[in-house]
Amino acid sequence: MNQGEALSSLFLDVRSLPAPEPLHQILTSCNQLQTADDVLTVHHRCYPCLLGDRLRQRGLTMAVQSENDELFVITIKKDTEA
Repeated sequence: MNQGEALSSLFLDVRSLPAPEPLHQILTSCNQLQTADDVLTVHHRCYPCLLGDRLRQRGLTMAVQSENDELFVITIKKDTEA
């Protein structure tokens, strides 16, 4: 990928990772979000209660959708209102 080129979409599945590895993997992957069009979609096995504050500190927002008791789909992108 060329510098300045939009990533647009990145996917990460952390359901099989032991804590605190999902949090670390998600935050590391967030470093790749460069533009407002870039989106990170994460599959997690539980609600990411520790993630929201850390994302806000980085100028990012998240939306969480519960598919069932074992799958939470997290969408992360740059906060365009910050």
